[in-house]
Amino acid sequence: MKAMAVRAAVYLGEAGRAYGHEFDGNDHHATHLLATIDGEPVGCCRIRYFGTFAKPERLTVLPSYRRGRYGRRGVAYELAQSAFDFCHRKGYRTVYGHAVEDLVGFWARFGTEPMPDGEFEVEGYKLVAMAGNAELPADALGLHSGHLVLIRPEGAWDRPGPLEGETPASTVELAA
Repeated sequence: MKAMAVRAAVYLGEAGRAYGHEFDGNDHHATHLLATIDGEPVGCCRIRYFGTFAKPERLTVLPSYRRGRYGRRGVAYELAQSAFDFCHRKGYRTVYGHAVEDLVGFWARFGTEPMPDGEFEVEGYKLVAMAGNAELPADALGLHSGHLVLIRPEGAWDRPGPLEGETPASTVELAA
């Protein structure tokens, strides 16, 4: 709900997008990353999965948290880096996404580049399809990861989960 509140504030309120465009029916089978500061939601990113690649999308940050340094860099950077790390940890070498034309450089920082013939337009926004491949981390999930690890809550693979008597945290807190 917190991620949806951030997206609604930015995409529906600030950007004036249509509800059906922003809430497109893909949220229930996606992973949602949430950035919080002092317990309050300030940014989010949705990740969807397709056969051989993952697609981080809908990354957004509330206006008052766009310019400051939170974590190592800023909320958007930390969310994007977390999304790419998350995808690679899940075993996806390839990450694909759509960048608003003026944010191509931002997304290139995470190992993606514009795809040939990847420019298109949606609701007046010029978008660029981008993709990149990365080496998987040593702890990437797979059949070798262990049965209990593979039934732990999404993203909490390093901590005992509810079926092991624990309840892991579901958000990442950024330092101001």
